[in-house]
Amino acid sequence: MAASASIFYFSTTTGHSDSKETVAQVNIQEEKSIEEKTAKIEFKNTPLKEVVAEIERVYQVRIENVPQEEILITISYEGTASDVVETINELFNTKLNIATED
Repeated sequence: MAASASIFYFSTTTGHSDSKETVAQVNIQEEKSIEEKTAKIEFKNTPLKEVVAEIERVYQVRIENVPQEEILITISYEGTASDVVETINELFNTKLNIATED
């Protein structure tokens, strides 16, 4: 998804027999960063390791601190990668985090 902004400029010349109005429009588009990408994901009794793999694939991120213990997750979520990781951490008392590139 892309965000966009528009700038409008209006100029009116008066005092002449032929009035003139100028309108300029500039569109600025900016791609969302990976952290802002939103998606919908759903899991039913899925091991956390598989959930993490799917989050990494869908959001194109790398997740660190995945616990070795098996945790089964049932969740339906729509939002950003950081939001879903934060939600999983709160619900399952994990310490997952999205790796930052150096």
